[in-house]
Amino acid sequence: MTQNRTRREKTPEQLANMRAQRTAAAHARWARCENRSEAARPGAEGLDRTLAAKYNIPLDAPDFAVRIANARKAYMGSLAVKSVTARRKAAEAAKAVQRAAAELAELAQVADEIDAELAS
Repeated sequence: MTQNRTRREKTPEQLANMRAQRTAAAHARWARCENRSEAARPGAEGLDRTLAAKYNIPLDAPDFAVRIANARKAYMGSLAVKSVTARRKAAEAAKAVQRAAAELAELAQVADEIDAELAS
């Protein structure tokens, strides 16, 4: 197998290792940073430009700060909705797994009882 694997082809262990490396690198970067606000500014400005484009806010609008703040709140609200939906689906899936495990255990018990009857 080649070493250039896509994200989908990576094993869970490889993905966990990659996440740990990225986290360590991010912490090292912030440890070296004297002015965190200044260092984060390019990312914040990039988000502002993205949201301005999404919500058709002119960059030179006199009320840009107010409008972009509302756009940021709308964006974060949509992320919150996605998060709630994902957590609900995960909880439903976990309950389905628990029900399936209980049913499987019950069926295994019935199978053991049948085996015991056939053996006698």
